[in-house]
Amino acid sequence: MTIRLVALGAFVAALAQPAAAIELFAYSGSSPVDGVFDWHPSEATTEFTGVSSGVTLNTHGKATLGDAGIVLRADASASGTLTTTHTDEFVLSYSLAGFRDHIVISSDGLTGSSGTILFQLDYDGILAGLGGDGGGYGTSVYAVVCEDYIGCSDTSPQSQLFSLDQLYGVSDDTKSVDDSASIGLQFTFGTPFDATLYLGAAAGVLGAAGSSAGAISDFAHTATLGPARVLDANGRLVGGATVSSTDSDYSYAVAVPEPATWALMIGGFGLAGASLRRRRAVAA
Repeated sequence: MTIRLVALGAFVAALAQPAAAIELFAYSGSSPVDGVFDWHPSEATTEFTGVSSGVTLNTHGKATLGDAGIVLRADASASGTLTTTHTDEFVLSYSLAGFRDHIVISSDGLTGSSGTILFQLDYDGILAGLGGDGGGYGTSVYAVVCEDYIGCSDTSPQSQLFSLDQLYGVSDDTKSVDDSASIGLQFTFGTPFDATLYLGAAAGVLGAAGSSAGAISDFAHTATLGPARVLDANGRLVGGATVSSTDSDYSYAVAVPEPATWALMIGGFGLAGASLRRRRAVAA
């Protein structure tokens, strides 16, 4: 049982609201019950509690922008005994936390050429499943990115879902997660484009009437948007690139080549200069 992003009509419709600058958003809800949505330039937060088919659902989503940059937090839980007339009932809770923005990436000498930006997402948390009487569970953490300001859907340009980690089964189990992911979009240097990225946590239980189980996806501690890497059309890391919001003064942190890489580059320049001097000497 793999938990994937479900259709979020209300979520996408809410994101269709216009905004003038970088915007944070959060969503908490369940399937099939609708959830709650919030968006704000500096902090968005949501909380949802409900019961579906006898299963208690709790979710929280929070996105903040401060001195530490963009921080995303999401958690979801589902537990209880299913009361359903179906042979197999799947009840899911989930939360999202992310940002959307109009972005322009610039670097000397590269205007008009293509490139790739790799957003680095550093995340840590816990996935846990509680075995019950005849029920199963599934829990996951994932990320979604697209070139769209309205909200990532199946038809959004470059829409990608990254399954960061998951846990499912019928007996008690816990997995600690501490990892990072590179999430990429293609762009053209000097040309503004739209970007939406969010972290998601999902937890669900599955079974027939009378079966019980529980699931937890807790990534409410910290998922930080680390320094982005900007690559040129040949996949080389671009030093000195700027990644900025077109509608505000916010700039994204950008990774630079490591000292060893700079040394190789400088050494390469030195070899090229020496070769050029030798050719000139021979020609003279």
